[in-house]
Amino acid sequence: LNPDAGLRDSHSPIDARAGIRSSALPNWFFNAYARYRKTKNEHYYFRDLYGTAYPSIGVIFPSAFDCGYYSKNDLLQFGGRISFNYPDNELGFSLQLEKNFWNVSFLDETRIFDENKAINVPDFRLDATININLLSQLKTSIGYEWQNNRYHLDNYSFTKMADIHNLMFGASYVFSRTFSVYLQLNNIMNWKYEYWHTYPELGFSGLAGLTVVF
Repeated sequence: LNPDAGLRDSHSPIDARAGIRSSALPNWFFNAYARYRKTKNEHYYFRDLYGTAYPSIGVIFPSAFDCGYYSKNDLLQFGGRISFNYPDNELGFSLQLEKNFWNVSFLDETRIFDENKAINVPDFRLDATININLLSQLKTSIGYEWQNNRYHLDNYSFTKMADIHNLMFGASYVFSRTFSVYLQLNNIMNWKYEYWHTYPELGFSGLAGLTVVF
């Protein structure tokens, strides 16, 4: 955003994962895992209401965002995924859960808070999908995404962001190897949320089209 100031390099001396996967039961898949990541100088974006001043030329350039750095941004994560596929893929579902524990501090010593928060990342995340294929030509899916406890920073002030609730529906009908049509519906509940602060997601929206393979 500011070509006069390049970003510093971040460094993760440790990023380790351990887990177990199993498909011992027919049509079932299980995955449980843990992750620890230690990162220095990772950058984050925050809203800048004042802009950047250049006294030497007497100019202030307004900017929507500025870049700050964590002196540390350590993550301890626990997660798991379970999925099931009925024979011939007529019915299936998957559920993935992740719990994040963030330990952060800020490189800028002027940023002193009662409680440090990781910026724009969730404490808990859930992704669920159901696939229903009653006909060989017709494929449908229902998806749901939830993220909670995300924060943004506005000039030294933490503010909690709205939880993400995104309910999706998709369908496609295959007429032949050459021709198919599809429909995608997003944010069916018309929930107001932002993946990135000050960039609101669309409300209920849909997309329809056709696919031609030559």
